[in-house]
Amino acid sequence: MPSDRIRVLVAALAGFALGCVVFHEYGDGEEPMLVLQPVDMATVGSTGLQPKFMQSMQPAVRGASTQAKAAFNANVAGLTPCATNKGFAKREKQALKELTKRMAKYDKDSVAMLALESTAARTKARFANYGKAGLLCGTDGLPHLIAEPGLALKYNHAGEVLVPTVGFLLVAGWIGESGRLYLSETNDKQQEIVLDVPKALACITKALAFPANTLHNIHAGKLTDPNPWFNTK
Repeated sequence: MPSDRIRVLVAALAGFALGCVVFHEYGDGEEPMLVLQPVDMATVGSTGLQPKFMQSMQPAVRGASTQAKAAFNANVAGLTPCATNKGFAKREKQALKELTKRMAKYDKDSVAMLALESTAARTKARFANYGKAGLLCGTDGLPHLIAEPGLALKYNHAGEVLVPTVGFLLVAGWIGESGRLYLSETNDKQQEIVLDVPKALACITKALAFPANTLHNIHAGKLTDPNPWFNTK
């Protein structure tokens, strides 16, 4: 038990230290690197239908430092900021042009006209939001995400793929370790059906140290079965 508490404490301190390093390196001390902005469904169009955690993945340049903004405007693998991308502007113009053609077929105060006007407003807001979010577009005029960790950190695009990926792996590992600990401690089918809540909560707390536990098990040779059932030799 004392060793488990020590591992939990070490994992918590390591996570806190890593968070401090990231914010010190990529923040300017005044505003967060990634900001959550309120979403108006009447103005942002399809982005208003996205869950909040998806909206938080879109990088914002509002809180970036001067150095980060300069790097942000640089080309990355042939990609350029959507706000200045010709293909992106062409797609916006084409989308609005099609809506304008459809508007010409209806009366000014008709329900169809009002619906098309609302769609046009949402389309403008959607393209504007993509430009303000700092996404990069290719020659096709479509936004592209930076998945390579080195480039994502260098050009301040970690919020697009890197951060969600790391977050997913940490949460998935935490959930898996919690279940593994609970099954190993109960070893009872009845307690799998009717959960022992105090024991489950204790396992969830212990599982916070799963990165340290995993490294320890790898070093001790306990992570994998030395005689797996599928070994035919």
